[in-house]
Amino acid sequence: MTRYIIQVEDIHYTYPDGTGALRGLSLSVAAGSKTAVLGANGSGKTTLFLCLNGLLKPQKGTICFDGETLSQKRQALKKLRSRVGIVFQDPDTQLFSASVLQEVAFGPLNLGLKKEEVLRRVTRAMEITGIAGLQDKATHLLSYGQKKRVAIAGILAMEPEVLICDEPTAWLDQKHADKIMDLFCRINRAGTTVIISTHDPDLAYAFADRIVILEQGSVLGAGGPEAVFLDDDLLARAGLRQPQVLETYRKLRAGGYLREGFPLPRTREELLQML
Repeated sequence: MTRYIIQVEDIHYTYPDGTGALRGLSLSVAAGSKTAVLGANGSGKTTLFLCLNGLLKPQKGTICFDGETLSQKRQALKKLRSRVGIVFQDPDTQLFSASVLQEVAFGPLNLGLKKEEVLRRVTRAMEITGIAGLQDKATHLLSYGQKKRVAIAGILAMEPEVLICDEPTAWLDQKHADKIMDLFCRINRAGTTVIISTHDPDLAYAFADRIVILEQGSVLGAGGPEAVFLDDDLLARAGLRQPQVLETYRKLRAGGYLREGFPLPRTREELLQML
């Protein structure tokens, strides 16, 4: 039986200026899964993430975390944010401590943990994200990619059950984007549920177990990556292209260059192995 770590039912959110960001959005996220949320700017991705972390409260509808309805009480929100960590698109909005070590330690210290436990968590988070050698460096002197990893380490040090990342590869070159996504895969294999937003169908197809497409604040379509990206009508309505690997595979099959019986390739490497 599937255990759903997050369940969202018919939530609505309108900003004070009258902008309707979420309009009856419903979705479920399985524990231990990798979910990619796609949609155009203004489709509701960031607002949804802020609601999942308790930073925004839906004006209608319910959100459950591990079977319990979210509460806006102070202690309940503190507990929630220790279990659901969010990494924003721009790390400069998240980093404020003088050094990398101070930045990564801030969250665990704020949980009231003992010094030894804070040190254990910080050391582990910096090792996982590959920033152990930067612990004494000033955060404002870091490269953009390093800032991304420090922001992720700061959340990982809280040891959340769910890690939410808004556009994790934005403004990164391909090399550093690949490193970030490899990091998320390793984090997921260790048991953490990972949710990302992205505009990149190739990234979503290669990474996720489940794809969710948003449009104007509601779910336009959702399902496994193969099912979603083989649905030409859904992609047309969403204004999304098919991932290049899948498009190439279909053309090779149609041309008789690949025999039946192969599973659909998810990455360029898998397609090359077929050939």
